Amino acid sequence: MSLAVVRSLGAPRQLQTPQEFEDFEQEIVDQYLLACLGAGVEDTTLNSDCSVVFEFIRFLGRPVWAAGPEDAKATHAEILAQLTRIGELLGQIRDLQAEWTEDAIQRISTENSTLKQWVRQLTADNRTLDERLKAARSNLRFQDRRVADLEAQIAGT
Repeated sequence: MSLAVVRSLGAPRQLQTPQEFEDFEQEIVDQYLLACLGAGVEDTTLNSDCSVVFEFIRFLGRPVWAAGPEDAKATHAEILAQLTRIGELLGQIRDLQAEWTEDAIQRISTENSTLKQWVRQLTADNRTLDERLKAARSNLRFQDRRVADLEAQIAGT
């Protein structure tokens, strides 16, 4: 029979690795949940409390036993801000969904088709006008040369 080393309950626990910190943190949460179960707290309340505790731990970013009241207030403020933003976004989604009735979708689709046809017609008209402009410029250059030739003939006589 051999003797095993047992840690004294009075001696502080020395945590060395990140895994030991995580395990100890999980142990604290587990003990909290067991105490709640022993006190007769309902499962739904425990599930809600557990999710809040884990969210708090994620927000905290350091060991949970190092948390203070100011951390809880900051977490609460952040969660309220996020819930407010989520509510605003859900309201915007609801408003957008409410605006799109079947008639509105049909009307917008028809207007979109009409606008596409109009764009095609304007593009064709623009192309035609561009060709006419090029032709007019070419004619102007020809006329400029012709005028220059005539001026040269007049000046030469």
